Amino acid sequence: MTIFIVFNLILTIFTAVVLVGLYNKNNNHPVLKTQKLLIASSYVISQVTTSWMIEKVMFIAPNKPSLTYLITIFLIFSFISAIFINELKLVLKTFIEGVKNNCFFTIIIIFTSIIIIFISINLPVDSNDPLEYIQVAKNISETGNFNHYPLINSELLKGYFPWSHPSGYVGMIVWSFNFTENINDFMLLKLYNPLIAISFLIIFYIIFSGTNIYLRTILSFIGVLATPLLIIEVFHFHIDPLRIFTFFITGLLALELYKMKSIAQYILLGFLLGITLHSHSLGILIIPMFFGILAVDYYQTKQFYVKPICISLFVTLIFVGFRYYINFNTLGYIVGDNTPLWKIESLNFSHYLQLTRGLETPSNKILNGLLKVFTHIYSFGVTFWIYTLLFTKSFLTKKERFIFNFSSYETVSNFIILFWFLGSTTVTLMGSDILIKNDRYTLTIFPFVLISTCMMLKRAILKESEL
Repeated sequence: MTIFIVFNLILTIFTAVVLVGLYNKNNNHPVLKTQKLLIASSYVISQVTTSWMIEKVMFIAPNKPSLTYLITIFLIFSFISAIFINELKLVLKTFIEGVKNNCFFTIIIIFTSIIIIFISINLPVDSNDPLEYIQVAKNISETGNFNHYPLINSELLKGYFPWSHPSGYVGMIVWSFNFTENINDFMLLKLYNPLIAISFLIIFYIIFSGTNIYLRTILSFIGVLATPLLIIEVFHFHIDPLRIFTFFITGLLALELYKMKSIAQYILLGFLLGITLHSHSLGILIIPMFFGILAVDYYQTKQFYVKPICISLFVTLIFVGFRYYINFNTLGYIVGDNTPLWKIESLNFSHYLQLTRGLETPSNKILNGLLKVFTHIYSFGVTFWIYTLLFTKSFLTKKERFIFNFSSYETVSNFIILFWFLGSTTVTLMGSDILIKNDRYTLTIFPFVLISTCMMLKRAILKESEL
């Protein structure tokens, strides 16, 4: 475990150097908060990047000793980060100053990390989805290649249901298996979600930094703790904390990077889009959401840039183009949530799902689907209720209601929340339950709801003007 932690810590530093290097390249006015967000995201981003690399390396050189893959990926990280080696000092300085200037929060984070990790390593992995991912990862590790992924052979799946998700989480598990002699030992897997949860809290702290930081930090912790499903997902070792994090950080920074003037920032934008798509099938929703934000921004500024879109999408395709091509050739579509095993009319899984999840009638689809954030208190707590009340109050009292300030994380968050519900409604009206059938999918917008809620609640408590 020690080697795994040290190795991934080094890769995290390398990733932070590359992220900050790309952001600062030919950037005369770097935003300190954005730099901090990139550094705080570097652990999660490094793990998704490693997942992508291990897949590609195993494609090129299958069935090699674990040490071969470890050295190869380390050298790749080292080479890329060496290009931006001048940023290493900035990264370390920012981290050290952050710890020194925020001792209270640092103590809280350390204490919280110890508790979460201790609980996690003592819990069993017994949920269906994580066990599915583990079974696929074990098969890949045993055969030494990704050549048969997506895995649709029911015998190799040991009875689990096949899927067509990109290999983000599976690749992370495969990567962890390289540090252990026993692939039935899941101890290293249990470290992923606790560290992702801690990364969330640090991100919230950075976003809420400034005046009344203690209030906003407390609100952040309360918001996380008040969402039961998020806690369940962390301790059940589900993929959702990973995919939500990549979707979240990309959604926050996409427009800022799009509006910058250097190719390096466009590459960074494409990189973030790519890791979001690589994390999970639902990651593909970041693309229409990104263009939706661009459309609203164009409506206000009458400015539209083709160059950043072309470069960023090209980089994105480098990440997921090959996987989508394989999925399309194998399954007939690029992403999907399931793969049919039998074509028998009496085995109508969709109808069974509607019955078991309360989605069989139009009214049920509304109450238990589109509006589940209000009716499924056991999953979402009361955060969405508070958000709706505060947003309604803010909207009704705001003078310029149709001016969106996309330099504000609150505005970006509100737009992404609105886009999600409009998209969910549209897809449901088209006859698909894909976005409403699972509470975990709706959890995607939770970080954005938390940001906006905390901002509005702070103003309501302190009687401040809108940011």
